[in-house]
Order: sequence, then structure tokens, then C-alpha cells
Amino acid sequence: TIVHTQLAAGITISVTCQQTRDVPLDILTRHLLFGFKNIEILQQSPEALNGVPALQTVARARLDGREVQLRGLVARRDGCIYDIVYFASPQDYSPGEPSFERMMAGFRFLPH
Repeated sequence: TIVHTQLAAGITISVTCQQTRDVPLDILTRHLLFGFKNIEILQQSPEALNGVPALQTVARARLDGREVQLRGLVARRDGCIYDIVYFASPQDYSPGEPSFERMMAGFRFLPH
């Protein structure tokens, strides 16, 4: 988890490997939202993450009694599931988004 120094925002990256089942990306995205309450999906669209098919989701929800807005990308590559999530308080979401965009522009999968 990376936390923004001036905003109530952060980024988490999680990788789970040795997945034997071919679970659709929309189902994997639902797993990202476990623990959140009052989930409102604002946008969901297929994307490419370094040429790898991914599903991007923007949502608003409540976590531990606080409102959050998040943008998640889920991708599958070589038996691994990649979850990348930008999260922020609603007022800090837009100001923090450029930092997330810069990080994603430099994201690369490591060769095996």
C-alpha cells in the first residue's frame, strides 16, 4: 500500500499466483469490493494493462463508516491475478488521480 503524503488517498497492489480456475474479470472485481458497504458502480470498462486484458471499475462505497471513491484494475497474466486499486476520500479523489495515472503509465509486468 502506498499512501499519498498530502491527500487522504492511497494505492494498493496485490498479486495472487497459481490460480487454477479461469474466473472472469468481473467476478474477480467483485472480490475487490468485499468489506465495502453501499457500493455504487460509477463506471466499468475493459482496458489493457501493458497489452494484457483488464477490467477497470470506478465506484463509491463506505468502508469503516467512511465514504471512499476507488478505481480498480484487475488483470490476469500467466496464472496470476493482479489487483491495482486507487482509493481516496471523495474530495481528494480527483486531485490524487494524476499521481495514479503517472504510476500506471510506468507499470510493467516482470518477465518470468
